[in-house]
Amino acid sequence: MASSEALLSIRAKRLSVDMDYISNYSVGSALQNPFDETKNPEGIINFGTAVSGLMDELWLTRFSQQSFFTPDSSHYRYYQCWGVDTFREALSKFMNIFFKPKKPIIFENLYVLNGALLSLDILGFLLADEGESFVFLTPGYNGYYQAGFQRWGIHMVPVPLQHNEESGEFELTVSSVEKVISDEESKGRRVRAFVFNNPENPLGKVFTVEIVKEIMNLCQRRKIHLIADEIYCMSVFDENTHFHSVLEIHNPTLLDTNLLHVIWGFSKDLCLTSFRTGVIHTENVSLQNALKSGSQFQAVPLPLMHILTNVISDADWFKNKFVPTNHSRLRATYAKCKEFFCKIGFTTTKSTAGFFFLVDLRPLFNPPSQEASKAFVKKLYAHKIYMTPSWEMGAEHGWFRFVFTAYSTHGLDIGLARLAAAIDEWKRDISA
Repeated sequence: MASSEALLSIRAKRLSVDMDYISNYSVGSALQNPFDETKNPEGIINFGTAVSGLMDELWLTRFSQQSFFTPDSSHYRYYQCWGVDTFREALSKFMNIFFKPKKPIIFENLYVLNGALLSLDILGFLLADEGESFVFLTPGYNGYYQAGFQRWGIHMVPVPLQHNEESGEFELTVSSVEKVISDEESKGRRVRAFVFNNPENPLGKVFTVEIVKEIMNLCQRRKIHLIADEIYCMSVFDENTHFHSVLEIHNPTLLDTNLLHVIWGFSKDLCLTSFRTGVIHTENVSLQNALKSGSQFQAVPLPLMHILTNVISDADWFKNKFVPTNHSRLRATYAKCKEFFCKIGFTTTKSTAGFFFLVDLRPLFNPPSQEASKAFVKKLYAHKIYMTPSWEMGAEHGWFRFVFTAYSTHGLDIGLARLAAAIDEWKRDISA
């Protein structure tokens, strides 16, 4: 009898992983046994998945007080799968307010898909052939690797941000991006795109206008696509930090309009993770046609588009209620979690946006290694805790991503107590 793996495609074999780790100690198992204060208090407290529970009660109140969906016969029929015009028109108005583009976003340049990560997935399919390359920043979001290499055989090539031990910051130089591109080309691999996550996951870092302009210039010189992943653009909570979208900065002399594509979605900035709705902005007509031609494979359900059209049409509620409340809660929770790690003797990166920061747990390992980090993850699981380890982000061993937004105050307190207990037990074990 042939082995089960031998019966699969080459693409499927790229998905081969450490199944013991995936099944028992990764984010997947955390999602299968999630903590709930009343329904499952012994479940896994997940400080690894980038979700926010800080706005749950606001959304529960909002949805209970107002009906956002009234079905009619059109909701039982096929529809324009790349996004019905009424939804895209509402999106363009919403994005014009919060992205502050240099020229108005028009709905014809917006394409709706069932998730922001799927937006990158489909751009990988449409912009590169198997064996070609995308470059992206690390520490970075591991979903890029899944969407690019595991799905389509694109080489996802990291550009490591340099950690300044003195300042604690991870720093980007455009020369480092250019070097990685040149190295790829010297191997005979064509670089098709730079995936630029700003604000950056997992650092919560917002890049300056000057850096963004330099990146645009680089992409123009190299004739490569710039895929700007801006899914945390409305989640900049530091009052002294200002985000500027590529759509605010861009002009055709900086970068050919056909090379610029922006990704956004509802999961992060609006804290509606399970709604699975992402959007691509592009003015590249050939890419637009390709997105339309395959849209039936990644369509957002029509009733959901109807709901979200009504949700985002009240811009005043977002400007005056949702966004300031979200920023206030992000600031408070970030400060609380940063103080927790400081009190137990660990440093963290400075976050100004998003749901997370990196915590430096290298002092727990001698020396830091993937094996040691895996053992620590298992220790965390024994205490019903999950955090994202370094190798899933392309970071130096011993760093972990900590998501500070997943729980309200009580759930967060329980999680921090469990984490402190796990670290104390780990210290006792290694000193025994």
